[in-house]
Amino acid sequence: MENREISAELWKRMIEKTFTMPAFGVCDAWDNVMYETMVHDKTRLDSYRNVIKKWAKGKKVVDIDAGATLPMTLICAEAGAESVYAVVPEKDAANQAEHLLDEKGLSHKVRIIEGDALDVDLPEKVDICVSEIIGEIGGCEGAAVILQDAKRFLKDGGIMLPDRCVTKMVPVSFPDNVCHDEFADKLVRSHNVEHDPGTPGSCYRFFNFPESHFVSEPQIFEDIRFNESKIFPEFAKSMSFPVLSDTGFDGLLLWINLYVDSHTMIDGFRGTCWAPFYMSCDEDKSFTLKKEDVMNLDCTVSLHKNSICPDYIFKGKVYRNKENIRSFSFHYSY
Repeated sequence: MENREISAELWKRMIEKTFTMPAFGVCDAWDNVMYETMVHDKTRLDSYRNVIKKWAKGKKVVDIDAGATLPMTLICAEAGAESVYAVVPEKDAANQAEHLLDEKGLSHKVRIIEGDALDVDLPEKVDICVSEIIGEIGGCEGAAVILQDAKRFLKDGGIMLPDRCVTKMVPVSFPDNVCHDEFADKLVRSHNVEHDPGTPGSCYRFFNFPESHFVSEPQIFEDIRFNESKIFPEFAKSMSFPVLSDTGFDGLLLWINLYVDSHTMIDGFRGTCWAPFYMSCDEDKSFTLKKEDVMNLDCTVSLHKNSICPDYIFKGKVYRNKENIRSFSFHYSY
């Protein structure tokens, strides 16, 4: 099967079933399959299309990391943008994008800029910067660094789309109704991707996670506001989660709320290719919590050396009657 057919079949399962899949970033071949699933994500595409229609007519636009199939670039052109600069990092993808523009008769309106967004220059300032550099944790693919730098492309008064990305987090117990889908499992094996949800310290995408397995109420972990004058890629934060009932604790679940503009939000918890991101505890075993226990987390987000992508470190303690009864940790790097 071609990637497009595989992705269409996967998309059906993403909507209907509770199951796990490897996250982005494990290997290029796997990322290509996951990239194709975005073509079938009507929620995501329609949200961007509706916002771009409001802003792009008669404007000059840059699309950061536009990709070989130029989904956002084409939406901008269809919305009546005066011109679009599509920044495409990889040579092969840039060549594919050029052919696509020729086929659609848009070469007069869209110009491919081959190269890394941090390194390239545009021939002129633009009104709008469109991007979709959003990971399962909003900033994990380097959005804060890349889009802070991309502000140099904008005219005074120019805007960034999306406007904001919130990442929510909640401690969870692992659900019993996880589907072992034969098609999805075979696909993972065919790409030689390691995926064992039972391994301590493992991280993966979790489709249709049941809210009944939340240990506490979700809270905001990360909040990136792209239209503010300064975007901060590194931060530290302390969080406290009161336990709602007697339950097990197995890991952390994170997902995004992406505000394409201030009025249009894509909820990554369900019904979109941005599935919740599950991190299992670094320790060997889950443990039991009691109602009114309190879980405290110290969270540190810091950039890799010479990298745009952050390290995420979570150090937790569980308190019962103000006594520390358990310590644990999580670590994730894209």
